[in-house]
Amino acid sequence: MTNLEEQEMEIEALKSIFTEELTEINADPFRFSLFIETENEKQEPISCTLKFGFPPGYPSDEIPHLEVSNMKGVYESKSETIMTEVKQFCNDLLGSQAIFTLVDRVKELLEEHQIRITQLHTASNDQEDGDEEEEEMEYDSEDEERRQQEEDERLMKEADERRKHGTPFTMERFTEWKLQFEKELDAYEKQKQLELKTRTGGKLTGRELFEKGLAQGESEVAA
Repeated sequence: MTNLEEQEMEIEALKSIFTEELTEINADPFRFSLFIETENEKQEPISCTLKFGFPPGYPSDEIPHLEVSNMKGVYESKSETIMTEVKQFCNDLLGSQAIFTLVDRVKELLEEHQIRITQLHTASNDQEDGDEEEEEMEYDSEDEERRQQEEDERLMKEADERRKHGTPFTMERFTEWKLQFEKELDAYEKQKQLELKTRTGGKLTGRELFEKGLAQGESEVAA
């Protein structure tokens, strides 16, 4: 299948899934705008617009042209971080259709970098009071924001590691598995020998001794 055929199939699928959110900007080459929305910790909407286009080498050799804009409910200082994460995510998906999976990743990034507000005052009908209340809107303190940013970065790194590598394989995990395996194998062998003795009235047959590698030892005892 050619890249163009893959692009056409992906667009048809996206149109059927995002019936209201997807807007066509250009048909040749393909360029679209997709509205993405999720909720913050207070169930308030946070959103952005993802613009994407398909270069000739997509999806086999190139990633889509991407732009994230109109972010709402997200720290403005995090816009470059989000864009970097989006491009890296697409690089990891090189060779496959990326947009549908990318939408979920963008939602995760919006949630990770959402603005957390400690107190939000409702504006008064009176403009003067409204100005005063707007000045009184309090975001997290600098220390709290720094701690939150560090936590966001930690969660982002953990999610990235899980996505790339799954559960890490360490020597400690291998040793635990090996000990458990040997324990189970030993129990299995003992059970098989017990069943064998039960079938022969407590004495192994010549064939069974041979199969168990015990025939020689049995002969020496008899002698």
